Amino acid sequence: MRQTFLLVIMCSCMLSMLGGGCTYTENKDELAAWVKSSIEEHIAKDPDWAGLEVVEITLVRESLNKFNGLAEFRYDGETEYTNVIVTVDGDSKIYQCEPPRKLIIKRLATLGSSVN
Repeated sequence: MRQTFLLVIMCSCMLSMLGGGCTYTENKDELAAWVKSSIEEHIAKDPDWAGLEVVEITLVRESLNKFNGLAEFRYDGETEYTNVIVTVDGDSKIYQCEPPRKLIIKRLATLGSSVN
């Protein structure tokens, strides 16, 4: 009887730690808005990127604190999608976004032709 009681208490403690101690409540839409805003701030700081638009960031939860998704960029009527990874650890968060290479090349070509 006593062993059963101890087993129940141990299981309850383990479930409590798993369920309540390490939960993340990040909303993927809020994280997507944060990533979009951050990328837009970087673009706005550099006049060479004028016209490059971040259309949308779409995320799905991969694990407890990791999100994967796509960034949609647009420049001069063309669209390019790149990969995005967001990792959250308590109050800290970080993202990694691949640059829209084809659109960057197009933008740089436009700049080069306007110089000549």
